[in-house]
Amino acid sequence: TSTIPQTILQSSGSAGKILWDLKLEPSASNNLKSRLSFRINTSQNAGTNMSPSANFISMSSDYHNFKNLNFWNVLLQRTAGPSGSDTYTSHSYKMYIGENKLDKLRVLEEVSMSYGGNTYKYAAANWISTGSRNKDDSGNLAIGGTLTGSIAEIRTWKYPLSASVFKQHIYDKKSTVGNSILDSQSNIIYRFRLNENWPSGSSNPVIKDSNPKNVKDYSLMISESALSHRDLYDSNMFDRIQFSTGGGGAA
Repeated sequence: TSTIPQTILQSSGSAGKILWDLKLEPSASNNLKSRLSFRINTSQNAGTNMSPSANFISMSSDYHNFKNLNFWNVLLQRTAGPSGSDTYTSHSYKMYIGENKLDKLRVLEEVSMSYGGNTYKYAAANWISTGSRNKDDSGNLAIGGTLTGSIAEIRTWKYPLSASVFKQHIYDKKSTVGNSILDSQSNIIYRFRLNENWPSGSSNPVIKDSNPKNVKDYSLMISESALSHRDLYDSNMFDRIQFSTGGGGAA
């Protein structure tokens, strides 16, 4: 079991400046357990690096056995904050973590934080910013990073999801139900299902955006060299517990 924190998500500006990140941090007392920790840089355009104890605000989950070979759902979202200006008084964030075993929820946790005032105004901007990098540049959000486990699907939503919707996603891993009936089409900015299963030697491999008509097609090219020495894909079977879509989006 690794004793080093593993980066799952990292948003960066130019020169490697980290705007925010999400890490899996191992427990110092139990080698089976770890926690999810979300940090946002509090300096302007992330000009000052986050140290182990300064220049960031953060929230963390409880310690769980994330590496138990089961499926975990994680939702990270800002629930209040500015659309662009860094002169804002309040910004709030939530993180939901869920794990089920058949029809039982074994873990359902909500973590939140809220900050305001002049001291934290740059953190509010860094959530949506690209720092000093041009906003049209690509590659500022790194997914997977140093994680030694697997990621089954990635979705980015326009608006925060409710806790009840998140619970549906735990029970049905393929569900794209949202807060309203059309959210599965209009609220998902991009959805990477990561099920292309490109074999070694494939030409022009692509990670496909499954919702390409909302905003734009965010499909990503994969380097052919990434397929040359090891398998990128694995497959698993799982149960789907589905709910009525009355009042919610289509599954």
